[in-house]
Amino acid sequence: NIDNYAIDGFSADSLQTANQLSVVCNLPVNAVEQGSTLSINATVENKSEQDIMLTSSVYPMSLEFILFDKNGFTTTDVSLQNGVTVLPRRQKTNIVFDCKIPSTVKGEYTFGIGFATIFGCTLNSNLKKINIH
Repeated sequence: NIDNYAIDGFSADSLQTANQLSVVCNLPVNAVEQGSTLSINATVENKSEQDIMLTSSVYPMSLEFILFDKNGFTTTDVSLQNGVTVLPRRQKTNIVFDCKIPSTVKGEYTFGIGFATIFGCTLNSNLKKINIH
């Protein structure tokens, strides 16, 4: 309590955000089935001056597959295959991840890759078209 005000929060020695990360990926196919799983190769470039700890206890980050259509967007968590937990400063890191296509979506979409943090999800890649049937 400070001057009869209660303060609730946490302390951290630094802040890591996803806005300095850039993702380039190649979708192996242009059309996929609902509920199928895609394995995607990508390169993540960390342009910041600090390492990004994906498994940070204070500011964890997770990779997200983002599908856009005329009604908005849907995000899906992905599973990293190669155990990457750190994105070194000013370096590119090759990653492989699995993405399960939601069974609730169908039609023409635009997709991108982003990182989810406690502040929300960012879009960190170029956008590409995908047909889900």
